[in-house]
Amino acid sequence: VAVEDARSRARVAGHVGHHAGIGGVVVLIAPWSSSSDEPTSTATAETQTEDEVTREARLFVAGLSPLRVADWDSLAECESEGDWGLATGNGFYGGLQFTQTTWIEFGGPAGSPHEWSREVQIMIAESVQATQGWQAWPACSAQLGLSG
Repeated sequence: VAVEDARSRARVAGHVGHHAGIGGVVVLIAPWSSSSDEPTSTATAETQTEDEVTREARLFVAGLSPLRVADWDSLAECESEGDWGLATGNGFYGGLQFTQTTWIEFGGPAGSPHEWSREVQIMIAESVQATQGWQAWPACSAQLGLSG
């Protein structure tokens, strides 16, 4: 199963397959067979290096409208003073202050959110926002007037 195809299917299903890191390689576990749009109990693995994940995220973010990217940058400014590498030990990580649980649940690559680029964090945040809405960031989304 192609990574993009698996993520697209996962977004429709309301979740994204999980990643696990193995020595610099990120493994996406996507629970779909290549011949069906239905979930399957046998997971198919697609491996990506850290560079490939970063490249995919850059392309993903480049495909967003400039206003959408500006929303993410504004949200990060509010959440973390725009520090995409923030890890204060309070259980929230990165520019958009993900919990580790949310990061994993929505397909974040191995490691913690703050260890990944702005683009990777935005790519995962798009999945969170599609499922939970802007309420995933309640105080800052309200302050910025983001809704939906």
